[in-house]
Amino acid sequence: MLKYIHGDATDPIITPSVNSVVCIPHICNNGGYWGSGFTRSLDEKWELPRKSYLNMNKYNLGEVVVVKADNNISNLYVLNMIAQKGIRSRTNPKPISYSALDMCLNKLKIFASTHKNITFHMPKIGSGLAGGDWNIIEEMINNIIVSTGTDVYVYLYEGKN
Repeated sequence: MLKYIHGDATDPIITPSVNSVVCIPHICNNGGYWGSGFTRSLDEKWELPRKSYLNMNKYNLGEVVVVKADNNISNLYVLNMIAQKGIRSRTNPKPISYSALDMCLNKLKIFASTHKNITFHMPKIGSGLAGGDWNIIEEMINNIIVSTGTDVYVYLYEGKN
């Protein structure tokens, strides 16, 4: 079920236990740029997601990189989804790639099918700097992930970002 929560997706409401997997998927661009939007919140908590992203040789649209959020926290992962063509600019006001997001969400669906007690905790992915339409993205999440019975929590952040 898709559930909306007021809060920060980097502080999931479910604490990972030995029997659970907590994942924080978010959208990254294919240009190797990190540091704006939700990635700033990630940087305030953990360094491994940024290091993993910046150490990639290629940024292929549709790719998902699973990264432990912190080596000291068991079963908490950040999922860097490459679903944005470049960065937002005057000449590229909507860099979201819905086809790449579709590929990423299907990879999340496969990842979820291999783990019991998995939950996804995310901001309104793709609707901020990527310029995507949340109604389209929400429908994609519902059709691809929620339809399998996996819980997805969308965090409505009211902080400084």
